[in-house]
Amino acid sequence: MEYNEEDIDFNSIEWKQFEELCFDIITKFSFHSLKWRQGGADNGRDIEALKTIYNALVHQFDEKWFFECKKYGNGVPVTDIIEKLAWARAEKADHLVIITSSYLTRDARDYIEKSKGSETYKIHIIEGKYLKELIVRFPDVVRKYFIDNYSLLVKNSYQVWLYHDILPDAKALVNLCKNIDLKRLSYSEVAFLWFAMRQKEDEILEYCDYEGIPAVNIDFAVPYLIELQNHPYPCLTDVEREKYGFLNTLGTAILLSEQVDLFYASCHYNVTGNEYLQVCFIREAQKLDVRISYSMRN
Repeated sequence: MEYNEEDIDFNSIEWKQFEELCFDIITKFSFHSLKWRQGGADNGRDIEALKTIYNALVHQFDEKWFFECKKYGNGVPVTDIIEKLAWARAEKADHLVIITSSYLTRDARDYIEKSKGSETYKIHIIEGKYLKELIVRFPDVVRKYFIDNYSLLVKNSYQVWLYHDILPDAKALVNLCKNIDLKRLSYSEVAFLWFAMRQKEDEILEYCDYEGIPAVNIDFAVPYLIELQNHPYPCLTDVEREKYGFLNTLGTAILLSEQVDLFYASCHYNVTGNEYLQVCFIREAQKLDVRISYSMRN
């Protein structure tokens, strides 16, 4: 299962989980003798580790690395940096790594750049964007901290549908409707879930009736989809309609082309009397284009 940076939401975890996440990532990069300094004063680092350096001339030796983990919604201020640099100096670290879920303020960045020339250890910065790039390399870490079972079900079902044209059954869709947190899905996954609910509408109603449970709202994702719109309305231009032979008509449509890799699916929905929502999936030449369009007509 492949993940992308959209799957990583640092707001969904607490500061202690963020430190644990950093610990798990550090273990992926050949560090050893890790110590997570939980509780009380951390003496300038949340995590301490050793890294063995191999050199043909002088054989091997260990370097001492300090890691400071900062879960922030905004920029990390310089006041939170100064003490960490002083502790790294006092404790004779070889490296100090500042890991943050956000970014450093300009003052903090300037202070670190000035300090690099005078400190005896090396200073490294890992900010939110690059941290996400590191995390997605390790699917087990993504699943542990950011993917719940329902989100994982959507992601897996989406891939199965795209490449095998198999939608989840009514029972799975009802469970998703009741339990899924849409904000933990990418825009394409939200679009897929709504499309699947629309395609399986009759089966979902039959399942709810058979099980004696209240009917679910298959359009529960519509308000969120409207917020996620990413394409002008309608989804297909006149040129594309001629190229693919598809229409912008109301209702759902699926076309599996005889071409090796051309797949098209869409759902065009009248939200209210003058509101229209359209979702379109086009897979061609190993590239997937997911479009969400919304229009309010006078």
